[in-house]
Amino acid sequence: MNIKVIFSICIFMLISKGSYSNTTNKEQTTTSFMEVYDPWYGLNKRMYTFNYYADKYGILPVADFYKNIVPIVGQKGITNFYTNLSYIETVTSATLQGKIAKGMRGLGRLSINSILGLGGLFDVAEKLEMPQENEDFGLLLANYGVGAGPYLIVPFMGPSNLRDLLGKGMGLSLGIFTSPLSSIYIGSYPSMGAFAIESINWRNEIKFRHYGTSTPFEYEYLRFYYNEIRYLEENADKKEN
Repeated sequence: MNIKVIFSICIFMLISKGSYSNTTNKEQTTTSFMEVYDPWYGLNKRMYTFNYYADKYGILPVADFYKNIVPIVGQKGITNFYTNLSYIETVTSATLQGKIAKGMRGLGRLSINSILGLGGLFDVAEKLEMPQENEDFGLLLANYGVGAGPYLIVPFMGPSNLRDLLGKGMGLSLGIFTSPLSSIYIGSYPSMGAFAIESINWRNEIKFRHYGTSTPFEYEYLRFYYNEIRYLEENADKKEN
C-alpha cells in the first residue's frame, strides 16, 4: 500500500485515540490488547527516534522549503506523475495474483493518464471516475502464503514488516526496468535528482509528525494500525478472480 495513505489513516486514528483517552480518565494504561510480532522492538524504537530527528532536522525543513517555492499545481502534478508510475507495480502485482479485472482496471488508468494526462502529470482518469486500485508486491507475496514476518521501522521510511520490505525492493527493481526514468543512469545526477524530488514530495504529502500526538503509546498505536491496515488489504479481494 502507498505508505502515504497508511500514515494519513494512522495519524487520524492516533489523534482520535488520544482525544478519547483524555476523556476516559486514562482507563487504558497498557497496549497489550494490540500486540504485534515485534521481536526487534529495541532496535525499532531506536529507528523510530532516528526517523524523528532525521525528520525534524533534515527532511521536514527541506519539505517545507519545497512546499513554499513549488506552486500547488506543480506539487499536484509531481504527485500525479509518481502515483501514475506506481500503477506499473499495481498492474503487475494484480495480474500475477490472478486478479485480472483489477489488473485491467489499473492498466486502463495507467494508459489514460500516461497518454491523455501528459505522462501522468494530470489525473484524467479521476475526471472520468475510473476507480483507483491498490496492489503491491507485499500483497503479492502475502497472496502466495509468505508470512508478514517481524515488524520493522525502516530508516527514513517508517513502518513496515519483513515481507513488505522485500516487496518494496521488488517494486524498486521493477521500476528500474519499466519506468520511463529508467533510461537515466542510476547514480547519475539526474537519477538522484528524480529520486530526491519524489522523496521530498512524498514527505510533503504526509501530515504525520513523530511525537505529534497526545498519547505516550504512539509507537504501539502506529505499529498496530499498520498491521491492521495491511491485514485488511490482504483480505480485501478474496472473492475476486
